[in-house]
Amino acid sequence: MNYLLGTGYYPATRYDASLFARVWIENVIRNARPRPFRIVVMSQRNAIFPPIPVELSHVLQVVNLPGDCGHVGDLLNGLKKHEFCGWSASILAMAMTAYAAELDFVYQEGDCLAFGPYVERMYAEIGGGRMIFGNYAGMPCAQSLFLVKHAFIPQFVREYLALGGDGIEYNLPEAKFAKLEYVNPTAYRRFRFGYDRARPADGLAKCKDEVWYVQQLTKDELTELMKAGRI
Repeated sequence: MNYLLGTGYYPATRYDASLFARVWIENVIRNARPRPFRIVVMSQRNAIFPPIPVELSHVLQVVNLPGDCGHVGDLLNGLKKHEFCGWSASILAMAMTAYAAELDFVYQEGDCLAFGPYVERMYAEIGGGRMIFGNYAGMPCAQSLFLVKHAFIPQFVREYLALGGDGIEYNLPEAKFAKLEYVNPTAYRRFRFGYDRARPADGLAKCKDEVWYVQQLTKDELTELMKAGRI
């Protein structure tokens, strides 16, 4: 279970980006087992990532990018003219970095927090598959947390690019994962844990699941988790 953990860092978010990045780092330290062999952060528009904890100083590397290919919405409304949005470009670059390092690739979005031994669970649930990601009722799939096995990375990158650009309503990144799964169902798996943009019925603070994850947390939800000692 040697893997590279990749994420992105953006200066403009729904809350203080620097504060949440520190929460994200502590969440990884507390819950990611086994620990990532490397953590790579793609920082858009030269956003200054917060100080790295000493215990991760030899593991976490920040790649400062001067530009930002934008959110997929920027492509849809014409604000950006690129073929691929920043998310797609970043995850593909980090996936190939993991491949070059002879590591599996785990992606955990910068606004995604995971609880319990989630990395172990991902490896357990992938079984004989090559890639595993999440579910979300409002979209074809969830992509805030996923795992790609090392040997499958070139095929994943090649087939993702072959699906074409992101700036088409029916070809969003979530739709692409679902299309890849449809064409090659034996290679792909879905998590049996987690909530992504949904929320546990008993609330974040009282969630009794051994392993779970959520993304797009509000300030009130962060406060709730802090008061409960979850973060």
